[in-house]
Amino acid sequence: MDITVGEHHFQVIVRTNTLLPHDYSIVLLYTHPQYGAVRLRRYHGPLRTAHENDLEGEIVPAGQPHIHKATQRYGEKNPERHDHYAVLAHFTSLEEAWEQFIQECALQRPPGDQLPLPLGG
Repeated sequence: MDITVGEHHFQVIVRTNTLLPHDYSIVLLYTHPQYGAVRLRRYHGPLRTAHENDLEGEIVPAGQPHIHKATQRYGEKNPERHDHYAVLAHFTSLEEAWEQFIQECALQRPPGDQLPLPLGG
């Protein structure tokens, strides 16, 4: 799903794994004029591995749904990699993650109020 606001271009990508239903992600990308596609947010189902927030030393435990958020602090650390700060989330399904994503990113619901067609993974 492509979104244009003035001269700014965004894209929403939904990815699911057909073999592992809890392996999903919803991504909000911004097309930056200098760096290209920048992931602003990524809502992710539970993973088998933990994530460490490098700057804080905090760990998001394995098996927990979480959200990666682009921050100025992490962007200044490595602007070409677009590091993200991960936080625990409380959604338990792709549908719940979608609801939280729409609300937190202040997006209008797509026609028919349905998830965009997920990409297999």
